[in-house]
Amino acid sequence: MVRFGIISLLVLFQLSVLYSQNSITINDSTYYYYDAETALMNAAADGDTLLIKVFLDLGTNVNAETWEGVTPLMYAAQEGHLRAVEILLDAGADVNKKPANQIDALLGACIAGHVYIADTLILNGANVNTRNLDGVSPLMYAAAFDYQVLADVLIFYKANINASDNFGNEAIHYSTFYGNAYITELLITSGARIDATDLQGFTPLMIAAQNGYPELVAYFIDLGAEVNTTNMNNYSALSLALINRQSGIVEQLLNAGADVNHKISENLNQYDLAELYGNSHIRSSLRERGAAATQKIRVDHFIMDFDMNFNGKDFMLGGRMGLLESKYNVQLTLGYQTRPSVRSVLYEADPNTYYQYWESRSLVDLSVNKFFVLKKINIEQQFGAYAGLKGAYTYGNFRGSNQKPDDRFLLIPAGGIYFDYNILRVKLGYEYLNLKNSKASPHRIYIGIGMNIGTKAFQSKLKDEPRM
Repeated sequence: MVRFGIISLLVLFQLSVLYSQNSITINDSTYYYYDAETALMNAAADGDTLLIKVFLDLGTNVNAETWEGVTPLMYAAQEGHLRAVEILLDAGADVNKKPANQIDALLGACIAGHVYIADTLILNGANVNTRNLDGVSPLMYAAAFDYQVLADVLIFYKANINASDNFGNEAIHYSTFYGNAYITELLITSGARIDATDLQGFTPLMIAAQNGYPELVAYFIDLGAEVNTTNMNNYSALSLALINRQSGIVEQLLNAGADVNHKISENLNQYDLAELYGNSHIRSSLRERGAAATQKIRVDHFIMDFDMNFNGKDFMLGGRMGLLESKYNVQLTLGYQTRPSVRSVLYEADPNTYYQYWESRSLVDLSVNKFFVLKKINIEQQFGAYAGLKGAYTYGNFRGSNQKPDDRFLLIPAGGIYFDYNILRVKLGYEYLNLKNSKASPHRIYIGIGMNIGTKAFQSKLKDEPRM
């Protein structure tokens, strides 16, 4: 009976689905659909002009929306179906209607690079300066994606050359960021400002210098762009080229009169950036032009590590916090380590008598390490070697005994290699930790994993990729 009931329910469900469907017949073909507006959306996305006409003739709302506010015209425009766009416009589609993300039909067409559709939409009243939620306009998309013909069309229809998005980026910032030289020149000749700044003070020359576009750097310099303008972090175009190790562009800027002695802060100048990020060739070029490092120390990184030391018979676990001085690459940290579990030790009562205890032990240390960069891969990655010394105080207790082990002060030499990736620092090294009465060897492997976080005094911030 239960089985019969389930089968009956399934049959009833199928019948309900069948009879809830609508159908139309076109050229001896039958099409089934549940909702006319959804069917119109699908036809527009597929560019099926015959079905679009049929559903419009049935009285389907040409401005029907999805729950996100997307209309048939938006689907047809972004998918590149020109004839479908024309049919929908003739039927009264709202050319400037906006969905939740504010990407209307024209923006959708421009994102996909559909020139003829963009032209048709504008001729039918589309706002050539429409924007999405981030303030990005059709011309900005064309500039970013290097749609040269589309950019020309938009400018012909009086697109605002100097409009800015919510972050102050103008079309020239977009074209420069992605190295699109043709559109950059088109924008300049059409009235774009060569020294336009975004909300962080980045100019087109700074962006070209940062991202390594020598032809754009030369073009901006030839047009008279200000070489020594600085952004909100007091970085010039030369500073950004130094941070990103653009050696060829550094030479271009130096030849154009870039200030080699510009002080970014009281303890950071251009040569300091070359020491932090550059190679020997870049430093040599700066020295030849009279640049020199500042003599002030730079305590500009906060250190937070998880670390451990171990050998075959002992294991200690802990962490540390401290500061890094980046001019001389010296790190000072305060650390704590402890055994996760007790281990056996032998204590001498007299020359012929030893007592075994189960010992727990911890140590607190103050550590100084000097780091030597062996290879700087890029702004985020480097590896090298380190050497250091810990002054430690070690203490503990015996499980099940009212006696205590000896507290001691120790000097712990250490050394090894390290690797930096962005704020992550990994260390692998050796430590000499000689614990009295321990049966474990004093030779230990050290592993540290932690964060090397730049403070506000260390803001080597590059121009971020525009949000689109």
